[in-house]
Amino acid sequence: MSPWKSASLLVVAVLALAACGADRQAAKDAATPPASPNPCDLVAPTTIADVVGPSLPLTVGGYGLPDKTTGSCSWSFGLDTKASDDVRRPRERQLHIDAETWKGDPCAEVKPGKRATAVSGLGDKAVLDLSVKGGVLKFCRAHQLAKVTWWAVDWQASKAVSVQDSAYEDTLVRLGREVLDRWDEARPVTINQFMPKRSDGPEPPEACELVKGETLAIVGVDPETAHPLGTPSFGNTQCTWDLSVDNIGHKPGERFSRHLSVDIQSYGGEWGFRGTERAGTTARQFSHGWQVSPDSTLGGGAVVVDDHEGNGLAAYRAFTISVELRARDFGWTETKPNPSDERLEEWTRLVTDDVMQAMPR
Repeated sequence: MSPWKSASLLVVAVLALAACGADRQAAKDAATPPASPNPCDLVAPTTIADVVGPSLPLTVGGYGLPDKTTGSCSWSFGLDTKASDDVRRPRERQLHIDAETWKGDPCAEVKPGKRATAVSGLGDKAVLDLSVKGGVLKFCRAHQLAKVTWWAVDWQASKAVSVQDSAYEDTLVRLGREVLDRWDEARPVTINQFMPKRSDGPEPPEACELVKGETLAIVGVDPETAHPLGTPSFGNTQCTWDLSVDNIGHKPGERFSRHLSVDIQSYGGEWGFRGTERAGTTARQFSHGWQVSPDSTLGGGAVVVDDHEGNGLAAYRAFTISVELRARDFGWTETKPNPSDERLEEWTRLVTDDVMQAMPR
């Protein structure tokens, strides 16, 4: 056999091997579902602030399955804003997004239900189901499937108030359109079937040592009644103060009832977020729930008064500081009233500021 013929056969063999390798790679690629987007990227932070409120995205990543890859992300808000005044305030918000990329066509999964209605302008097929708590929007387009779940409950005049179906429909359709718009630009989901690692937060200081004696005197509680609660090693300390029995008033206008509580909560790293992020989000949720402007000097928290009780929540580093103050005077009359709401707010803020300044630097 001539050298030229041998070389030709060698080239043919190499090309054949290359073709086989390409075929094997193509077969491998065909057997691997394409990456789904990270669902946490599918809605903008401004949208989360609007439909949920201050919230951190919670996700354990995605799952790689034989026929698809999938990921999920959740945002939540919950606060006891139950109050006697006739004001509507958010009580609970939940948003959950599932994003999947299929090898085949997922549109068979988009089925109408008892209360499900078709929605136009969202992919190849979309249905909106309001038969569950809140609402679920499911839609598909070539190899892609998404499910958006959102629900909301408010407080008004001490009662839970549900959101109207029309509000659910408008919000879910708006969310669905944003998910589609951001789908192709989102990061690929991280395949991870394990819970994110959690780290413990710093040990909180003893709460009974954080309020100045002169502040306790202004508020009207007896320092000798300090009662420590909580366990620093478990990330929580609390202290309560009351009036001394000997100091309870018997004349109109005298102090009759006082109760002060200071609670320090420590936050560790969890779900990929630092303790400072978790504490700050908790403080901003308090402001959002009570519909007051977040106070930067309180780490985004606020001080409010409801039903003659002062409440304050502040964030400092990886800690939240919660203050509650109740005050009543004996023989209440129009000329000898209980401490005003303005005075209660002033006292509650004074205690909160004391604690903020006394926290470990």
